Amino acid sequence: MKKKLSIKFLFAILFCAITFCSMAQQWDGLTIIAKRSSYSMSAVDTNGVVVKTWTFTPAQGSNGYPVYMSQGGFIWRTVIVPSPPPGTPQNGGTTGRLQKIDWAGNILWDWNFCSPQGILHHDICIMPNGNILATAYDVRYTADIVASGCTSGATSIWSERIIEIQPVGTNSANIVWEWKMWDHLVQNVNPLKNNYQTSIVNNPQLMNINHGLGNIPDIVHMNGLDYYPILDQITFSAHQKAEIYVIDHSTTTAGAALHTGGNSGQGGDFLYRWGNPAVYSAVGPQVITPYGHDAHFIPDGLTNQGYLVEFNNGGQLSPARSTVD
Repeated sequence: MKKKLSIKFLFAILFCAITFCSMAQQWDGLTIIAKRSSYSMSAVDTNGVVVKTWTFTPAQGSNGYPVYMSQGGFIWRTVIVPSPPPGTPQNGGTTGRLQKIDWAGNILWDWNFCSPQGILHHDICIMPNGNILATAYDVRYTADIVASGCTSGATSIWSERIIEIQPVGTNSANIVWEWKMWDHLVQNVNPLKNNYQTSIVNNPQLMNINHGLGNIPDIVHMNGLDYYPILDQITFSAHQKAEIYVIDHSTTTAGAALHTGGNSGQGGDFLYRWGNPAVYSAVGPQVITPYGHDAHFIPDGLTNQGYLVEFNNGGQLSPARSTVD
């Protein structure tokens, strides 16, 4: 299981000051702005003119974090589930509901993923095939936690998963692909567990389950997600780890749980990670300080296409301010 990281990326460093209270995303000359917990969103052109506003009822739900536009004028809106089942993970980024809306404001598809076992949270990504990638919590309880070699003694941990959603009808979906971080853990404290390795630093393709246990239950907290079709790879950012990652999407769901296979030959293990070497016991500066968001690839056709970008909260400048790296 011992492997080296297999990819290297260059980074374009751009510095900017950013103040925000809403999520915005541009497509075809328009920027869509949707303030979290609001029941409205607007499309604004490059001159700052509001060209369209949509308003929703309480039954249709309030905005979550991301709202995206796709070709054809369709809008993909994350929605906050106001009263999830008891025991469902809850924090500032949980949503639990996803909608597809046409330009006229008609809700074409409306789907929930919300239970004590996991809930949609933070980001989504619309894929070229029309499916949607989404981050979701993957709640683990005592038996799994003990088996993982975790030293926390916790009875509940919110691990992470990435699901690929294929919409069906008006309110159903098939999960056609899934990756779970829990399948890619490592620890060096209990040799009786299956994920034991003597060295964490020599296994950077895996997540050390015993890092950052002060953040229990939310030990990873994914908050950005993107897909690069040319390489069939996914990138995501993790708030609690101050890192961004790349994984292979070319596997099956079963293959995503393994350490071999796929285009990379590494199954669902990390192909690349960057931002905070201490997470895997390496020596080096923590570049993402204190937390990162919005990991994504620069799209094809733009300068530095295929490079990675992330929003660096706090940044590395003096005095400290947020940057885009």
